[in-house]
Amino acid sequence: MRYTDTATEPWLKRWLSGSPTKMAQRFWPDGTIRVSGREFNGLIESGCYQRGELSCLSCHAMHDSDPKAQLRAGMESDAACLSCHQAYQVRGVGTGP
Repeated sequence: MRYTDTATEPWLKRWLSGSPTKMAQRFWPDGTIRVSGREFNGLIESGCYQRGELSCLSCHAMHDSDPKAQLRAGMESDAACLSCHQAYQVRGVGTGP
């Protein structure tokens, strides 16, 4: 998600009226988020997500996973991508950290 224009979002315009620097504190000048969710931003801009082939739950699980990152077993690094895009795997290099 990129911040672009408050004119199309009336609730956002009201929220910003109290402090015009709120967006500058949270977004870079190109509209990408500064404070978290960078992985999510990359995900939603990917073709795999937009075609419905990839979601947060492709890598994450709320239960039966490490509580720190809530990653599914074997989904460290680029494992989720390589499950469909094997051609991008570098020979001799694992998918884990």
